[in-house]
Amino acid sequence: MGERREIESSGRARRRSLIAGACRSEMLLDEMAELTGPFAGTLEYVVLMGIFIPFADRCSYKNCGIGSAFVPKLHGKLIATENFFHTSKFFGLGPSSFLSDLILAGEQFCEEDWSELKRKYIAVEEEDLLRYCFSSSYIVALLHDSLGIAMNDTRVMFANQVGEVPLDWALGAFIMQKTAEAAIHPDWNAVIILAILSHLRSIFVLASFITFLGWFALNRRRPQLK
Repeated sequence: MGERREIESSGRARRRSLIAGACRSEMLLDEMAELTGPFAGTLEYVVLMGIFIPFADRCSYKNCGIGSAFVPKLHGKLIATENFFHTSKFFGLGPSSFLSDLILAGEQFCEEDWSELKRKYIAVEEEDLLRYCFSSSYIVALLHDSLGIAMNDTRVMFANQVGEVPLDWALGAFIMQKTAEAAIHPDWNAVIILAILSHLRSIFVLASFITFLGWFALNRRRPQLK
């Protein structure tokens, strides 16, 4: 019995150490201990709220969605791409599924025995399988707890394309990719500038030609004084 208690105590200490390492604040841990939510109490959820809560007291607005950063109230449809889409697809959820559906699927997955999960999802890489519990917690923590999207909000769509148009590239990823390419090929900037100058030169020549035609036509129509 004493050995079992020691193991349990050691497990709790290790768990708290992991959380503290992720949150980097004992005071923050005390604040998060009072949090409520669908995943409250899980390591993933506490670590996530450790990402979203810090600096909230520095918010200079009435409400800040993420830390001290102001996030305006969301209007219209919200298309959740990439990680949001792949996570919902993994759990077998449709594009118009509610956050409450994701919570149910995420809780069941997170509570499942790891050996059973590996047997059930034998075709999924173990490294990828490890991410889905954290990912489901992340989506709920961000969309519901931070941005205030209701559990049954119909505006959220999990998709990686709209109609026939793919949405594989998020803007941030696109910018990073192009920046990396520019670093590898620094002469591309010169090529782009030359292309722009070439277009400007063509426009200038065309504008000059049109101006000349207008001047010529105007002079032809003027009455000749004798």
